Amino acid sequence: MDKRIIGSILIIFIGLSLVFMGYLEAAVGDGKVVYGNTTAPTNEPKTRDYTVSSGNWGASSNLSAANTTINRVIVKANPQIDEYVAGVVTTTGPTLYVYTYSGGSWSQSWSTSVPSSVYNVFDIEFEQNSGDCLVVYSNGRTTNELSYRKRVDGVWDSSSTNLESNRTTGVVRFIELEPRPNSDEIALVFSDANSDLSAFIWDGSSWGSEPAAALSTSLDLGTVRSFDVAYEQVSGDVLVAYSLPNGTGGCGLAVKLAGETTWTNSG
Repeated sequence: MDKRIIGSILIIFIGLSLVFMGYLEAAVGDGKVVYGNTTAPTNEPKTRDYTVSSGNWGASSNLSAANTTINRVIVKANPQIDEYVAGVVTTTGPTLYVYTYSGGSWSQSWSTSVPSSVYNVFDIEFEQNSGDCLVVYSNGRTTNELSYRKRVDGVWDSSSTNLESNRTTGVVRFIELEPRPNSDEIALVFSDANSDLSAFIWDGSSWGSEPAAALSTSLDLGTVRSFDVAYEQVSGDVLVAYSLPNGTGGCGLAVKLAGETTWTNSG
């Protein structure tokens, strides 16, 4: 075969490979936004897609209707596949509605009552290895005060499971989930109306490692989220930072080392 023909074929092949690789990289970086709207219908969450290859946002579309105006929204992406889970809280009820994007379309998966549309009474997170999803929310009680539901292998639990904290005394107002990198572990930190703060660790199948005593019983304010949680990327140790009592200044720090079940608290 003529060397010029071979060279042309090789150039075409390389060119097609680069185009295909560029498409894959662009697809990984695409995203979605979910939001409430003041324009009617205010009870239908809206969503828009962002495409990296074009650098553009698509037109908005409506998800299935909730019962009334949407006050809070959280959306998280599955790190393993093209899947998203969104939660919205409405003012009537208040009610938490959970939506799932899978197979190229959104669906309303389940809903439940929550105690407030003002506070962050729920959170969503994915296990980083399995891609399974966990939703934790406040159910408005002071015993068995948390509830959660899992999505495992693409299927939601048929009902929620309660989770009892022995360290908080009031209705839970603020919830934060944080996934451990390269793991199925997820940290749950939460505070209540009495300014109590506690935590659990999800190991991929069950909850454990609640501190022997509340991380705090006197957060600076019970009306804002005055704590945060993060994992060290290499060690897997988890750190919780929180506000000290009003007028004290500074913050308290609680640490749980990877592989251990106890916490060290400097507050």
